[in-house]
Amino acid sequence: MESVNEVSSMDQVFTMEYGNVTANQHTRDSSGSAQHSRRRVYRLVAVGFGLLCVLQVTLNVSLRLVANLTEGRDQLVCEKDVRKICPQDWLIKSGCSCYFISPDTKNWTESRQDCLDRGADLLIINSREEQALIKAFGHRAWIGLTDREAEGTWRWVDKTPLAASYWIETGEPNGGANENCVEIVVDYNDPVLVWNDLPCNYETRWICESLDSSGSAQHSRRRVYILVAVGFGLLCVLQVTLNVSLRLVANLTEGRDQLVCEKDVRKICPQDWLIKSGCSCYFISPDTKNWTESRQDCLDRGADLVIINSREEQALIKAFGHRAWIGLTDREAEGTWRWVDKTPLTASYWIETGEPNGGANENCVEIIGNYNDPVLAWNDLPCNYETRWICESSLDL
Repeated sequence: MESVNEVSSMDQVFTMEYGNVTANQHTRDSSGSAQHSRRRVYRLVAVGFGLLCVLQVTLNVSLRLVANLTEGRDQLVCEKDVRKICPQDWLIKSGCSCYFISPDTKNWTESRQDCLDRGADLLIINSREEQALIKAFGHRAWIGLTDREAEGTWRWVDKTPLAASYWIETGEPNGGANENCVEIVVDYNDPVLVWNDLPCNYETRWICESLDSSGSAQHSRRRVYILVAVGFGLLCVLQVTLNVSLRLVANLTEGRDQLVCEKDVRKICPQDWLIKSGCSCYFISPDTKNWTESRQDCLDRGADLVIINSREEQALIKAFGHRAWIGLTDREAEGTWRWVDKTPLTASYWIETGEPNGGANENCVEIIGNYNDPVLAWNDLPCNYETRWICESSLDL
């Protein structure tokens, strides 16, 4: 804004100066047509140079705005590109990774082929934070680590060697030549050390990961370099250059506005939260509390217990794999179910075996992540029951 104000102020100064020159031109007494003509030429030259200076400053400011807006877009383009690559029901984590958790079981080779068919690959774990996040998914599952090519030399599916490892501390890996593929064991009591080697023909779930390259950002930077070169080359065509620059600013601003949701979610959500396409981020608790304490924990995090707005979101939350509180209760009026934001329940996903069935004794709702129906997984419970919980933070733009 400071740069724009600078241009605006210079425009005002130029307008005042031009007005003074014009006024003086009409009030001066000409002693001769030749002298008068020369003065007019001098004034026109002065005005021309003034216009040149103003437009050059405007061009520089516009190019700086283009560069700044492009930089902002490059910071956001990762999420935009991930959204292009990943289906709506994949999980998106801040940091340009999206994950698919399989509902079926296959051996390691078949699991990897399924990921490749989806334009992804078996999961590569790059940090302790990502390892803890993957464990929170709640399923035993194949990851993209194997020593099939050379016994004892563990490599990821992208051929990079294993650096940091998170083997279970009871002697893993222990399978030798018989166990050359790796699973993550989520029900192990350590929060991070949960890797186990298995025979590659063992059948279990799997996790795919899709990563976007930085090609779009590089393309954006190349565009900026070209714009700067073209801008100075067209400096002699001042008005045309100015119009082109302003149009570019408008286009880049529009692009930035389309991406602002992911940027704002990244500002609000900690790095280890899960981010879903659609401007929602989720926190899966590692501990257990009653419903009231669980909600207070979410509020302390600047969020609230999860509100499920669609069948797709219900399936996504169920895929987390845990029994957990959601933000639904009938404590205020028995049988009248409302979300924590006071909106009434419309679409419901109760287990089909008679839920809700607790009457006045069971006024809070959990989702049962390991229930055998892909969507119907709600159960009413006493609110003082202790289980995990899921927080959600949403942006309304």
